Amino acid sequence: MDIFLTFDYEVFFGARVGSVERCLLEPTEALMALGKRHQARMTFFVDACFLVRLHQDRARFAEFQRQHDLVAAQLERLQAAGHDIQPHIHPHWDGAAYADGAWRFDYQRFALPNLPADERTRIIAEACDHLRAYVSAPLLAHRGGGWSLQPFHSVRDALLAQGLWLDSTVFAHGYRDHPHQPYDFRAAPEQSLWRFDDDPLRPTGGPFVELAITAAPVTPDFYWRLALTRKLGGAKHQKFGDGAPTAMGRGEALAKLFTITSLPVSADGFKARLLNRALRIQEKRARRDPGIDHFTVVSHPKALTPDSVARLDRFLDDIAHSQSHQAVSITQRAAALKAAARPAAQESVRP
Repeated sequence: MDIFLTFDYEVFFGARVGSVERCLLEPTEALMALGKRHQARMTFFVDACFLVRLHQDRARFAEFQRQHDLVAAQLERLQAAGHDIQPHIHPHWDGAAYADGAWRFDYQRFALPNLPADERTRIIAEACDHLRAYVSAPLLAHRGGGWSLQPFHSVRDALLAQGLWLDSTVFAHGYRDHPHQPYDFRAAPEQSLWRFDDDPLRPTGGPFVELAITAAPVTPDFYWRLALTRKLGGAKHQKFGDGAPTAMGRGEALAKLFTITSLPVSADGFKARLLNRALRIQEKRARRDPGIDHFTVVSHPKALTPDSVARLDRFLDDIAHSQSHQAVSITQRAAALKAAARPAAQESVRP
């Protein structure tokens, strides 16, 4: 089984976005050390709109030039080490206001499909063009900012125009009813890879490939333990990032604390404890269904902790000893992914 360790390389989006040093540079250096130790290749979905904004305003704010150059240098080191750089598009940076050392966002612009067509096309093109200045390998994959990519037909042509034919945004049973970050993946096929055209939930054999993020069911006690660990766990459970996330809605928080939910597999903080169990679940599913032959993890450098990095280290060590799995980048497997993707059987699609 190919294991794709993917990281959304981004700062925070709330009142405190955090520093590039703590949210991006320091945790990513720890990941690079793991990659070297285990000969593992990772994929970094870079928030290119953030870089575009730093670059555009570098003449007004000298600090932006410094931040941009530090990030660009790390991206070049990542590529030199064999890791993959692909675009992750958060359009709210376009038009955001910066004053007195703080960012102010219009969250009506958080979901790319909600923007006018000309703005969507421009933002995607600017993000990809900017990344290409620092990445020599072709851009081919995309992840929707905040998992918001529906309706997909609104961004279809703009993505294809940039050569982006692989998406990795969907995860099984994923759902969020939120005005600024909506997504609904409940009708996604029970597969790890499939082709589609203008709707990533409908395998039809189009020009796109969906590399689904692996998800695992979690019971409420998981979130109770997560909350306690964050509060009482000490320094090793404190995230690297020094920003603050946007607040979760009361209804969403209660759902997690009192019902079984579907969680994207991740190395973020306490969630890293699920890595091995989620892989075992995926292995069992793969034995029943040949369409389940990939394990895709989504994490964020800013949300890693010393404990989760140590757990990821042990996870990679277990993979190496198993001799049946390999941590690879999307670019490494691009040809195989394109060839292997197939429409899921009708009976595998949830109503």
